[in-house]
Amino acid sequence: MHRRQYDPNLGDRLDPYDTWRTAFLSQRDVSLNIPINYRVGPVISLTAACFSHRRYHHTAFERCFSNLLDAGLKRFVVDAYWDSRRSMWGLCPVEVPVGDDVGTRFRRTIRGSSLDRVTHFNGATKDDLASQGSQDGRNDTYGPEPKVSTRQGETIQRTSILLRLSPALISYCLNAFEYTPHVVHSIPDDMLSSFSDYFTSTTDGNPVQLGSYSCSPTLTFKVLVDVLNGYIDSTDTTTAASILSLILDIHAAASAGAPDEPAIRTPLSADDHSISDELKGSLDDKLYTPSILNDDRRNLNDSWYNTDPSNLPAQGYYQVSKGDDDILFTEDGWPTEAFMEFSEYHRLVIGFGTIDEQMAHYRLSRDLDTIFAPNEIFRLRNTTSSENGTFTNGCLFNPSNTTLESINTTSWAITPLPALDLPPSPNNTNTTTPISNTLTCGLSPFLTCPFLETADEDPTPYLTLSSTQLWTWAPNEPSNTSHCAVLSLSPPHLGRWHTSPCTIPRYLSCQHSLNPFAWTLSRTRQTYISTRTTSTCPPSYTFSVPHTPLENSVLLSASLANPFAVDDGDVYLNINALSTRNCWTTAGANATCPYEPRDDENRARIVVVPTVATVVVFVCAVAFGFVKLAANRREGRKGRRRGGRSWGYEGVPA
Repeated sequence: MHRRQYDPNLGDRLDPYDTWRTAFLSQRDVSLNIPINYRVGPVISLTAACFSHRRYHHTAFERCFSNLLDAGLKRFVVDAYWDSRRSMWGLCPVEVPVGDDVGTRFRRTIRGSSLDRVTHFNGATKDDLASQGSQDGRNDTYGPEPKVSTRQGETIQRTSILLRLSPALISYCLNAFEYTPHVVHSIPDDMLSSFSDYFTSTTDGNPVQLGSYSCSPTLTFKVLVDVLNGYIDSTDTTTAASILSLILDIHAAASAGAPDEPAIRTPLSADDHSISDELKGSLDDKLYTPSILNDDRRNLNDSWYNTDPSNLPAQGYYQVSKGDDDILFTEDGWPTEAFMEFSEYHRLVIGFGTIDEQMAHYRLSRDLDTIFAPNEIFRLRNTTSSENGTFTNGCLFNPSNTTLESINTTSWAITPLPALDLPPSPNNTNTTTPISNTLTCGLSPFLTCPFLETADEDPTPYLTLSSTQLWTWAPNEPSNTSHCAVLSLSPPHLGRWHTSPCTIPRYLSCQHSLNPFAWTLSRTRQTYISTRTTSTCPPSYTFSVPHTPLENSVLLSASLANPFAVDDGDVYLNINALSTRNCWTTAGANATCPYEPRDDENRARIVVVPTVATVVVFVCAVAFGFVKLAANRREGRKGRRRGGRSWGYEGVPA
């Protein structure tokens, strides 16, 4: 069931972008040992991405959410609504009427295969609305024109703001677009007497019009959970797995009698379902919960430090203390993606965002063992930026302050972005965008504004959005022509990585062993190959590679301060594909690919004859199929990571 409900249709849209898929896998891998609270990436409002036309349809949402996940987006804000009439959690902002309410408020209007009149809950018909629109100069727009404040404080008129978002977030949406009402079938007469049958007898629940909203009765919160389950099952391999996070904004659904008016305060009883109940069962073993975090923090010896050396967390990102019996503990640490995915098989973190005043009686305490409290995994920061997207205030990059206290300010840091003017294609060569600028400042951009179409109608803008979160490689990198990587110190891709021969003497990127934001360069130039035996990094520093965009910003700043390195144009990064072509590893020049068997002969050719223009083709008689993480669980913990088909990534190309 889960695989059916996770049903993306990106299809051929993904085929031209195999290079940046490989880039994303290597980017994921360099960040595996960083605590998840310092990972950054776009945060997407599902209301903006899937419901911007106020159409809350079951099948369309499954496709929309599936496409967003398949595009590589990992962090979402979900507006969840308590429907007091049905005593259930849903995604529609309006209570879906049941029982007698259906018969008194709906009537069958199907004549042949078309509708000529639909009765709406707000008392206005489609014809009335069309007439009103022609009188005041607006077309197909419900309700009065709202006033929206821009980031600069201007008050502007918009013909329609069709998001169920808070006014503070709507104010960031500078580009509104016209709404065309979607004609839907009202409930047939022969189903009015048995509304429960109506719920289960159709795929989409026959969407019903509720004021300016069109809602499928079957679009409950459980639908979102099932799509998540399907995605996690489909990507349960070592090359495709990633950590997802959800922020739940809790609302009371508006009354069906006044669907476009604010909801009234909802009385809740002790028997009402908590939203964490919706997560139990199918998602239990995939959730990383507050109770698990607390247990892990109390005894690091048996949790985050009880793992393979390759999965140990990076030093300096949180404070560690020693208690009785030499037990290490932390009060502010978070697990790494490597620990969650490859040691404990957790894939999902969920936290609360805002809770409406109308839900003041909701007992949040019932959920706090499963769902993180407000502001724990979602911390909004105020920022200002210029017209070109450059931050003028709020950027967390400060090369003169690399203390642990400054690092803590970047934990779960998020800032809203206004409507974006994205390039038309994901295969974009512009590496300076509002999103990339946000990432390099150590912030996750929160996208609250819709594109022209939802992700089920046209997922291309969301593929483009996903491609802009690549902070590592330059466009069309990594290429197959070389097997080492450098940080570019000159335009057009300043601060991005590209492949380079391994035998050219260059300065090395050196990171402090205890402070992730302290970077410098080696004392002398050396080839990458020579780092097999030694490096010329200063004491307490090691040859390394940036693990986050903020680390990358610090390294770039330190490199540009060295005029000799600037003259060279590049500095070496400790990442290579010497063992297996296209398999980038960060464990040094002697490392083997974590996904594929080592090809010693191929490695020797690369090292011994780097200047000979010869192409050597190796035929590898080994087939690498999907390797499920669940299978790893049966075969024993902490085995070497093995590859699957997902992401189009293979260590040895066919």
